[in-house]
Amino acid sequence: MRRSGDQAGAPGDAGHAARASEDDRTAFARISRGDSSAFVALFRRYYDALCAYAEGFVASADDAEEVVSEVFVRIWQGRKRLGVLVSVKGYLYAATRNVALNHLRRRDAEDRAIGRASLEGELPGMSAPSAGAPADVLARDLERAIDDAVANLPARRREIFLLHRQHGLTYAEIATALDLSPKTVENHMGLALRDLRDRLAPYLED
Repeated sequence: MRRSGDQAGAPGDAGHAARASEDDRTAFARISRGDSSAFVALFRRYYDALCAYAEGFVASADDAEEVVSEVFVRIWQGRKRLGVLVSVKGYLYAATRNVALNHLRRRDAEDRAIGRASLEGELPGMSAPSAGAPADVLARDLERAIDDAVANLPARRREIFLLHRQHGLTYAEIATALDLSPKTVENHMGLALRDLRDRLAPYLED
């Protein structure tokens, strides 16, 4: 079950982000010394956001929770080897991404004989609009258009866009998570925003 702790992915001001980053580094240092209370605090701070991120890879809430649990189990088991990190948040997202991809590789190996299961359900905003005021219909159409526009971004561009806008990571944290330079992240974000503006132009016109 998802925890209802702090929303680590919510963007804040630069001062808050700097304080959070310093708090994370302090927590990591305490964990490396075997401080279980620091471990629990870090777990509660990031669990929900990391589950949401992992679910984008494994397409299952249960599998996402398994992935994130594995990340934190590895951190605790390897706590004596934890080093000083520039970005704990970036490290956590990188670890979650790697474990999720490993999970997919294991699952593909297990499912190869019978093929991959088809995805079920609808994307957010894709349900048929119910009767209502024209403004409600327009809002639903716009939500669907945004979902479609984001879904159609190139894979790396989409991942960077969602990490920044949905999970609140800075360019530097995304660079750490994806092993890219901050400039490359910035370029991808610029291209993503350009693509979205182009696709959503009919909705942005007066």
